[in-house]
Amino acid sequence: MPVNPPMLSEPPGSDTGSRLLQQVLALAALLNDCQDLQSVLDAAIVAAAETAGAERGFVLILDPATRRVESFATHNIARETLTSSLSQPDGDNPAEISRYSVDTVLESLQPLIATNAFEDPTLGARESIRLGHLRSVLSVPLILRGTLLGVIYLDSRIQSTVFSADQSTALAAVANQVAISTHNARLQQELRRQSDERLRLQDELHQHETRRMALEQANQLKSDFVAFLAHELRNPLTAIHGAADTLRTLDPAESNRREWYDTIAVESGRIQETIEELLDEARLDAGKDLAIRRVPVHIRDIVAEQITRRRHDKAYTAGHTLQVDIDPETPEEIQSDPEKLHHILGNLIANAIKYSPGGGAVKIEVAPVPPNMLRLAVSDHGLGIAADKMERLFCKYDRLDRESIQHIPGTGLGLYFTRQLVDLMGGSVDCESEEGRGSTFTVRLPIDASP
Repeated sequence: MPVNPPMLSEPPGSDTGSRLLQQVLALAALLNDCQDLQSVLDAAIVAAAETAGAERGFVLILDPATRRVESFATHNIARETLTSSLSQPDGDNPAEISRYSVDTVLESLQPLIATNAFEDPTLGARESIRLGHLRSVLSVPLILRGTLLGVIYLDSRIQSTVFSADQSTALAAVANQVAISTHNARLQQELRRQSDERLRLQDELHQHETRRMALEQANQLKSDFVAFLAHELRNPLTAIHGAADTLRTLDPAESNRREWYDTIAVESGRIQETIEELLDEARLDAGKDLAIRRVPVHIRDIVAEQITRRRHDKAYTAGHTLQVDIDPETPEEIQSDPEKLHHILGNLIANAIKYSPGGGAVKIEVAPVPPNMLRLAVSDHGLGIAADKMERLFCKYDRLDRESIQHIPGTGLGLYFTRQLVDLMGGSVDCESEEGRGSTFTVRLPIDASP
């Protein structure tokens, strides 16, 4: 199915910088939905041609070690024509494409623009320019964190002065996003290759049917986790890099700048939380207990900070309200681990928000209970959980198989770590829920954090 790219025809002047920023981020979202490298390139070259008003074009991705073409996509150029052009020197080029322009950009790592190639002192002498009647040529490199990934080439045989400096700048912004999405697609392909190879080797080691069936179930669970993880890391990273790269070259209004800085902060926080969960999971799998600190903690401050954090959660909307009920008998100070408390309470509040997509009240309750315990409860009126799914609720990497939650992001580690941390702190966690009517998660912890 063809991909329809966003229109990016506005030049990046001071009066349209904010609009271009929005359009580049729309392109980021489009490329982020592409499932493989070829889909990214097919969408990218169409968007690049639309941006510059080019007649034809192509995008090349190079192997970083050999500089040989690894993948490519074309717009109004036959793939066979491009392959023939790339295989021969520019002077013997029967395909009427300026290979010289591509090679120049790859060597200089700088954009090349010719508003009238016939009159250009360098390009005009090239046989491919004359044979191809190339009047306008524009080419920019794809660079990510100092590494050359490839090149975008555009031309027009119809008229001169098609391309301008403003369009070159706009195309550079597009190239930034294409480079990021290309890098992400490569990572995903390598991840899939490694996962397939691991499954193949594991299957060779387990020949007996009973062990094979058990292995298939385990591998499926791992594959699901890899898919969730790739999605959770790719999306915020794309948003962060796209916003940051564009902010370096554009100067939007103060309100717009603040909005993108907020995006960077929130999405970075999501990545950090995911990474911390993975590190903790690795320690637990290795049989290493997580260290528990015992220091004075003001539980009211922790609740207040979590309320502030979660109001920036992407799932939080104007339809959500956060309510806090702290029993007056709750001690001002307890002996516990503040980082673990933040993790436990943050997971429960984030879950309540995510699984209440229609909005509604999320209530946080804190109260002392005998003997010498602290009760933390988080309630929502969201999707709820069916009774026959409750036993899987705290399992690692497991997300309940329901169509209603497939669009909700998550790795399946949050509740697993909540239980692990509560157990390490000598407490307990349970859940009361009814499908369609919401859930209440209740944690009980020793006030002095003694295991």
